[in-house]
Amino acid sequence: MLKCIVWDLDNTILDGVLIEDSSVKLRDGIKDILELIHEKKVLQTIVSKNDKNQALSRLKDLDIIDYFIYPQINWNPKSKSIKRIIDNLHFKAEDVLFLDDQLYELDEVQNTYEDVKTFPSGNLTDMKEYIMVLLAELNPNTIDRIDLYRLEEKRLMDRERYFVTNKDFLLSCQMQVSISRARYNHIERIRELITRTNQLNLNKRDYSDNDLKWMIDSEQYGVLLADVKDRYGSYDVSGVLILNYTEGFIVELLIVSCRLLGKGVANALLDYGVQLAIRGQHNRIYVKYKKTPYNRPFLYLLLQCGFKKQEDSMFDPNFYLDLRPDSRLLPDWITIVHSEDKEVL
Repeated sequence: MLKCIVWDLDNTILDGVLIEDSSVKLRDGIKDILELIHEKKVLQTIVSKNDKNQALSRLKDLDIIDYFIYPQINWNPKSKSIKRIIDNLHFKAEDVLFLDDQLYELDEVQNTYEDVKTFPSGNLTDMKEYIMVLLAELNPNTIDRIDLYRLEEKRLMDRERYFVTNKDFLLSCQMQVSISRARYNHIERIRELITRTNQLNLNKRDYSDNDLKWMIDSEQYGVLLADVKDRYGSYDVSGVLILNYTEGFIVELLIVSCRLLGKGVANALLDYGVQLAIRGQHNRIYVKYKKTPYNRPFLYLLLQCGFKKQEDSMFDPNFYLDLRPDSRLLPDWITIVHSEDKEVL
């Protein structure tokens, strides 16, 4: 699924080479393509070998700078700049399209990230047709995340400029996670998180609308949502926790948006389940983890939190954590805000 388009500048967006012509113009028709992609809610960014200040100034003069988030303009290999985008904005390589007029640059990126889509930008008509094919595959009801990524860009820039350690930065963010029970009107968002989230998805299990309605109504399940915000703004509803009370205390599903990877929100939701289990006088909490090609971060998280494998399960492996009254998994930079809905507590 296309989530990010990475543009070269020289002879791709620009009709020439910036370092040779400081007043270089846009290629004819390129702004229409940028606007079309923006309307489809796909993030656009830049990877270019240029002077950063000069390039950003020219983009501002050409009135297109607002189309781009987290541009990487430097003299590094382009594969290194794309790695920075993938790592910090938490995309899968296969969700990224790289456009460049130089076959060398396309090959250099492909040799590092074989799953990154690449396309030569020399022929504007061919490039536009290829982009249109990819855009046609997108869900038209996808939530617009462009403003959310702008906030993330601000977070990344502040972390790089002002903080020595990532933990110091996270402590400064004043992150709050508000837990509430899901209602029918949340089902579309839950399904979207299940479909789109890969790295922080406990088992990639899917549920129909009717499945979710039944669990929302059932006393045997708890379907909880996490609404996350920090001092920069809101991530909106970015996590789902489904608890199964039928045979002990089981985390049936846990999903956190990949935009929150490494920020402790998955730990916070696990901790919330742990506290409910302790309150219900359970001595053990189970987690249904199933390996997928992308969710290894969840395996690391479970092991770091002290969960142990249990092999005799259809989910291979299954994990459990023995509980004590003082068991806590909540990071010290996150505050849990309880819903006014007393059923959650």
